[in-house]
Parts: sequence; structure tokens; C-alpha cells
Amino acid sequence: MPPSLPSALRAALRAGPGTQRKLAAEAGISPALLTRMLNGERAVTPAVAEALAEAFTRWSERCAAGAEAIRRATREARRMP
Repeated sequence: MPPSLPSALRAALRAGPGTQRKLAAEAGISPALLTRMLNGERAVTPAVAEALAEAFTRWSERCAAGAEAIRRATREARRMP
């Protein structure tokens, strides 16, 4: 059985690089609404679910870009005498 939206959201937030407050801001929703959804007090609408998924995607892209910048700087540092 697939996980419920609130449990999938909790799992993604635990694995993500930011806080609940930062996720709400990134998704354009209030922190209170996100808390209610995580607690199962409010339904996660398809539109909000998509906004949250997009927020996680943007976080992922920024983390990947940061990781690449670190790798690039490391390679350049190795080349220096």
C-alpha cells in the first residue's frame, strides 16, 4: 500500500536539507498550514502537493549545484602548486 500524502511528506522533509518553515516558504504556503497537513488535520490538496514537490525539486537542484561547485573547487585546488 502506498504511503499517505502526510506520511510521504514527513519522510521527504526528514530527508531534505531544510526545515519545515523553509519548506513552507519555498512552496508558498504558511507554516501553520504545513503543520496541519503533517499532523493530518488538513488534507493535502493536489495543488499544494505539487507546490511542495516543486519545492523539494528546487532544493535538490540547488544541493546538486552546490555539490558540483565543491567538486570543481577541489579539482582546481589540486592543480595548484
